[in-house]
Parts: sequence; structure tokens; C-alpha cells
Amino acid sequence: MITVECPMEYNVPSTPRIRCSFPGSSSKHIMSQARGSSSQQDHLENHQDMKKYLQEDVADLVCIPLTNFLTFIMDADPEKVTKPNHSNAFHDCRLSLDDQTELELEHIVYRAHGIIGRGSTVIKAKRVRGNWEDKEVIVKINFPAEGRQGEDELVAKAAKKARELGKDHAWAEEHLPTILWSHTYALDKHSPQFQLAEYLQRNDPDKHEKRVLRITVQRILEPVTNLTDPREYAQVFFDVLQIHKWLIDYPKILQRDISLANVMFYRKDDGTVRGVLNDFDLASELPLCGRSSQQRTGTKPYMSADLLYRSWARKHDYRHELEALFYVMLILCCHYKQYDSKIRQATKLPFKSWFRDSHESIANEKAWWVSRPLSTVPTTSFFKGFEESLARLKTQLQSGQAAKFTYYAEQSEHHEKVQRFAKIGKKVEPFQVSFDWQTLNGKVSYESFKEIM
Repeated sequence: MITVECPMEYNVPSTPRIRCSFPGSSSKHIMSQARGSSSQQDHLENHQDMKKYLQEDVADLVCIPLTNFLTFIMDADPEKVTKPNHSNAFHDCRLSLDDQTELELEHIVYRAHGIIGRGSTVIKAKRVRGNWEDKEVIVKINFPAEGRQGEDELVAKAAKKARELGKDHAWAEEHLPTILWSHTYALDKHSPQFQLAEYLQRNDPDKHEKRVLRITVQRILEPVTNLTDPREYAQVFFDVLQIHKWLIDYPKILQRDISLANVMFYRKDDGTVRGVLNDFDLASELPLCGRSSQQRTGTKPYMSADLLYRSWARKHDYRHELEALFYVMLILCCHYKQYDSKIRQATKLPFKSWFRDSHESIANEKAWWVSRPLSTVPTTSFFKGFEESLARLKTQLQSGQAAKFTYYAEQSEHHEKVQRFAKIGKKVEPFQVSFDWQTLNGKVSYESFKEIM
């Protein structure tokens, strides 16, 4: 039995404790303690040391701070790590969150790679003790930026607004995630995330930020790829379009991370599906007051081309979210097909490079693809019914892109005129052409997307 407890440096009333059991270590009891505690055992301070120990024999570990343990699980290469297996690393662990809340962890549903970003790990779990009815839940463990408003606070604000506005807005709650428990912990100074931020900030203080540990328990939602009826996919996407706009109009929240993983659903008792916009880790209240994160906001394959460019100096607009929703639908309809009544990824992936290339390269690829006068969109046979709508949405983005380039051309032409006239001592009237950046002169708007969808 391996027991991993939070270091004492966590400055919270109660800290989560994890009790783990791994093959070959059933007779060992190992307690993680804060530096300077009474234990004479050495801490594993180096991330590579931890990888080496965990890959060789978990039973040989002497002391693992919780954040180091989590970092290893999230950064592990599943092809190399066999002890413990990456998807079952938490299986049968007991996670004690507070005196009233304890969960039995199961398999990892989703695991982000790397330790610079949020490093999210999503784990399915069963309630042992907890102030809610759901027997099965989802636990999300991640490292958001220090000072960022909690996902639970933003979702609670939205749900409260829906209740305050009355029955005409009651529908909105059906399309929000249900958060059952959440807490944020300050990272101790010996954790990899804290030390990495300290190192990076010394070299480039404007581009890196310190992070916190956040554990969230929420009601289970299903990934959209669990659906097997194209009409239900259409319903879910339309639901997400509607709830996203409602969040902006009423509680004034911009979600800012629309991706395939964050478009989810559940099925009501009557069999109908409800699309849910999940994951508010990167969401911000409006109006946006400067950058709320030092890193780019979004998931690379689905991000607007504008936001992928480092040179983009304007803010994150609603139209960028619409573009992201389009890419979610596009990738789903072109990368997934039906196999034996289940929806799985196809072998031919026309937009595979959007997942692996650099931000700048993907931005160029997207701008080129949108501008191409394609007559069809390469959907799989299962999603053939979406082909016309996707083509029309692409045309909207194309029109917006053309309007933007026309504005840039007029601005450049005016600048050249000013320079020419300056040489002969004449002045030119200031550039007065107005441009609606929110919708690219009305081409990329909620109204245009709603009509098509």
C-alpha cells in the first residue's frame, strides 16, 4: 500500500489524500511529508528521477509529494510506462477531499501531456462519501494559472443568472456542467510546477505564470462521439451554439476553449439529448481586461487562425469562438466514421497537420483552406448530411476573411498615399474607413451561423 499525502506547505484547511495500491508494493506503506518534517527519508526532487523510479518499481519509492506524483502521471509516456499502467494509474485509489468527501478512483478518461500548461487529468470515480446523489462522477485534476477565477465560480454564476431570469431562461441550466465539489490549492515551493514557473519567470517574466492545483468533481457527461444518430449530433451542436451565446449575453462569460473534447452531452429520461458546453478553466468574465493568461488560449486544432498568429494584437472576440465551433464540426465530420454501430476515428485524416504542426503553420494552413473555393467538404459517409451546412459556414468564414483583407489593403493604400504626399508637402485626410472586428463586417456572426445551423 502506497499512501501519498499533500505536503504541509499546502495552505488550506484540509488537503486531499490519495491512497494507492500497485503491483509489487502491497506490503509497503509510504507517506509523503513536507520538507523539514520529522521523516528522515529523502524526497524525490527531480522529475526524471521520479520517472526512473516509477518505471522500474513503484515499491522502491520512499517519498512522493502529491504534485510530483500527479505530474508524473500526466507527463508519462504510456508506451514506456508499465508500472503503473498510465490509464489505470489511479485505479482503486481512495481520494479523500475533506471529512465529508471521499472517492474511489477508476480509470483515466483524459490526460493532457506536458507540465507547462494546465496539465489536466480527468478520472472516472465512485462516491464513497459525498454530499450529492450521483454514485459515479468525474474528477478533474489540473494546474490553472494562479489568480484565474475558478470554473466552479463561473458555472455557479451562470446557473444563478438562469434562475434569476425566470422560466424563459430555465433551459440554460440544462446545457451547463454540474459541479459537485471543487477546491483550489496553492502549490508548495518544491513542486515541479512551482519550480518551473520560478525558473521561467527569471528568464522571461512576461511570458510565464505560476499555477495552482485545482481538483473538481462533476456529474458525468458523455463525449459527443458516443452518439450514433447524425440528427442528435446536429442537436448537440445547435445546443452549444445557443448556450455559448446565452453565456455572453446574460452572465457575461466567454468560454474561450471550444474543442471537440469540450462539446459533450447527456440523455434525459425521455431519451432526448442535451448538448453541454463543458470546461470553463479558460473562461473569463466580460469585458475582457487584457490578457488573463500568459499562454495562448484555446486548443490548437480548433483555434481561430487569428489567435494562432503570435502577431495578433487584438482581443479574443466572439467570432473566434464561432470559428472554433466550425472547426470542431469540420474535424468531427471529416475525421470520424461509423464502424460496427460505433463512431471512431477514420484512417484518412485530411486535417491531421492541425494537430501536430506549429501554431504559425496551422494558422497559415487554416487561412489557406478557408480561402480555397472548394465545392465540397471532405466529410465521411456517416456525416454526409452535414456537408452542405459546413460548406455554407466555410463560405461565411471566407467572406469574413475577404472583408478583413480588403480593410487591410485599403489601410495600406492610405498609408502609402500619406507617404507619397508627404514628399511634396501635402497632407492627406486621416484614414476613416470603419470596420466591425466583432463580426468581420457582419460576415461571421451568431445570426449567420444560427440561420445555417
